[in-house]
Amino acid sequence: MKFPRHSPKTCERDIPILPLEKCLAKTCRKDGVLQKGCNVYTHLKACATCVEILHEIYKDTPREKFLGNEVRFLAALHDIGKISPSFQTKIYHALSLDDEVKEIDAEENDRNRHAKISGESVDKQFHNEFSARLIAGHHGHGCPSLTISAESEIFGGPKWESLREEMTRKILQELHINTIPQLGCNDPQNLVYLGGLILADWLSSSLEIGENEILNIEDLKRTIFDAGFRPFEIQKGLGFTDIFGFTPNLLQVTVSENISAGATYIIESEMGSGKTEAALFLAYKLLESKQANGIYFALPTQLTSEKIHDRMNDFLNKILADTPSQSKTGLLVHGNSWMDWVLKNTNDDDMETPDNINAWFEQKKRALLAPFAVGTVDQSLISVINVAHNSVRAFGLSGKVVIIDEVHSYDAYTGSLIQSLVSKLREWGATVVILSATLTKTARASLLACEEDELHSNEYPLLSLKNEHKNVREISFSGGLTKSVKIEHTHEMEDAYKNAIDVAEKGGEVLWIENTIQNAQNVFLKLRAILPPQIECGLIHSRFPKSIRHQKESYWVELYGKKGDLENKRFQKGRILVGTQVLEQSVDIDSDFLVTQLAPSDMLLQRIGRLWRHRKFDAKRKADSCRALIIHPKFSSTFPEALKSEALPYDPYTLYRTSKVWNEKASISLPDDIRALLEATYETADESEKIWALLLKQVLDEKQKLERAAVGAQSLIFNTQNDDESIAPTRYSDMKSVDVLLIPRKYQSAFSQGQIYTLADPETPICLPKEKPPHKEAVQITSQLMQAMIRVADYDAPPYDSFPLEILKDYIWIGDGKIRPIRAAFIDNSSHLLNQSMQPIFSNKVYTYKDLIGYHNETKGSLHD
Repeated sequence: MKFPRHSPKTCERDIPILPLEKCLAKTCRKDGVLQKGCNVYTHLKACATCVEILHEIYKDTPREKFLGNEVRFLAALHDIGKISPSFQTKIYHALSLDDEVKEIDAEENDRNRHAKISGESVDKQFHNEFSARLIAGHHGHGCPSLTISAESEIFGGPKWESLREEMTRKILQELHINTIPQLGCNDPQNLVYLGGLILADWLSSSLEIGENEILNIEDLKRTIFDAGFRPFEIQKGLGFTDIFGFTPNLLQVTVSENISAGATYIIESEMGSGKTEAALFLAYKLLESKQANGIYFALPTQLTSEKIHDRMNDFLNKILADTPSQSKTGLLVHGNSWMDWVLKNTNDDDMETPDNINAWFEQKKRALLAPFAVGTVDQSLISVINVAHNSVRAFGLSGKVVIIDEVHSYDAYTGSLIQSLVSKLREWGATVVILSATLTKTARASLLACEEDELHSNEYPLLSLKNEHKNVREISFSGGLTKSVKIEHTHEMEDAYKNAIDVAEKGGEVLWIENTIQNAQNVFLKLRAILPPQIECGLIHSRFPKSIRHQKESYWVELYGKKGDLENKRFQKGRILVGTQVLEQSVDIDSDFLVTQLAPSDMLLQRIGRLWRHRKFDAKRKADSCRALIIHPKFSSTFPEALKSEALPYDPYTLYRTSKVWNEKASISLPDDIRALLEATYETADESEKIWALLLKQVLDEKQKLERAAVGAQSLIFNTQNDDESIAPTRYSDMKSVDVLLIPRKYQSAFSQGQIYTLADPETPICLPKEKPPHKEAVQITSQLMQAMIRVADYDAPPYDSFPLEILKDYIWIGDGKIRPIRAAFIDNSSHLLNQSMQPIFSNKVYTYKDLIGYHNETKGSLHD
């Protein structure tokens, strides 16, 4: 084998070398004592062998190709940079053995970190820049440029480089690696190769190998197996009914008849039509034939992911065989999952609990490596943005069935990131299943990475499929139930109140959706004031403490959901449930009559999808027809005055277009009219009036701005940011949100003594220990605090300076001088929010918290007051 060299550069001093067998890679702990671990040769062999074992585990699955010769080569050489005076000085110093390396004494800094030295040496030996930079990036914090000669003095000079070359020859010969991979620049698969290398390094490094001990392959296999990397056993030959307990509808049959590994599916069908079951059954068929090696189900919010998590676990319980070594529970992955992981994996003595098969995966960097997981789409998007260890997430998604639900609900920024993710997932051996009730043709083409003129069907519902050969097919199907919805229109709130009360008085279930929390609160208060006593009224939004919001949602889902007829609860009285966008998609509810503020067509259709959703109630319904009442703003020809409010989350032009399209409708048929309504709303119109042309331009400019921001956030493998704190966001927002902790004023003195009474449990305080508690107890305190928090916009939150929270710093990150993510206030007997000096938190606004309506801005002048 030839080892080409760069021209050597002069080394100003002759630095003595160590024998290869004395060049340590690790320390290890034996009987509680830190001592010399294995040398570099043994660690490199262990890491490359780990790749071989993982390759065998994933044999005949899509992930197999990402654990081949490319990753073995990277693993075999990733730590040759530890053969350097700087690293050896550091590791011997850690062992208090400075005398053994006093002749080579050298400090480590950013320029001579061992990963960089590894990359420079591989580049010098093989002129293979991209392999070298992957090796230099094996700590997950980006792949640095290679600009320093491998024979530079800061790396030890020519003698140390010769030693590294000797190790290269030795380890490649030992591992029979005779073919050197040639990786291309910016190949999407490079990210997965790097993720495989990092995983192998983590697993092999967790094996405690002492000085002069040889690698025990069986111990390494056991380490990998115990971490959760093992072939899973699928129950073969199950039908749709065996798994889900009911006969498949035409949508589900159509999907099951078009199984294509590595394809991108877009399933467009009306709300509540069974898209989730169709996607999961497709995943089962691919798992059964080993054409997939796991599932990740990605949803818009923590709440939706938690609800699908239960359904995923039911599914896994049916398709996975009963074996002691196999978990039949999917991992729940979102921003707050870590608290549940810690609480589950430690016992009362703060020791790890051994019986959780998923325990190794329950860390944020590792979570997507779990074979089955449900979480937010944000977790998967981290694989394509500038964040440390994005490559590990990419490896975790490789070869899986990745299901992306509610894809219509994202703005241009997150939507662009999703398009990029879908494109890369195809390169990573994944099968992608996209679910939506409301997609335009333009959006469909973008997700399929094809031209719009390649899409010919205007049918709805529709299955669009792009297979691994990049051929696009469109398969229409029908035969499902159709639903006729009467559409009524008004500009007057009084009309809406009258209609809602009329239906409720007859025993009907009314759903009222507002676009802002403030307006939802005001509508609820108005209804409470005018409703007859026999009608029940509820309010759901995000400005309640998390635990209280959960209680409210559970109560109303029990009434309005599939089980609402148990004990005939649903039909005991009329009800009106008021809420915000959370009622569009996050909770499974059904209503007889809908009142809604005007929203973009896709959102309106989602809201209307809550009407007569569970057809088993039809015979018992108190309403004689399926009706929706849309409240339209009063548009002005000079400027849309009604849309000036900053609280409205939608742009004025889209609302204007939606109003024009829907005003013509006295009724719609679902699903037949969905496609036409969407296309009519979002088609590019030639606006004759100056104001609407101006607002259209603003929409297009904003879209371009968000798309440019998404491009800037995405990661090329060689420019990943160094620090987890510098994560490029998966959502774009000009408005920051913070968490607010509210404390009853009467417990002011208890708070100062570390006893925190919260709205979540006003009878039992959260007690902060005077000394640092065990880890599990600290996490329990954190969890209790988070359940008591209310999420609000930064401009609506109490200032941090008026209520410092140093008392909580051991349990929650309270921020720094610039960022203050946690705020607090006392609540007096009149429900007003006060600062630590018992003064109103703002001089020009009045904020309250009331059990009925939650966190509320009572300043006069808001809409509907």
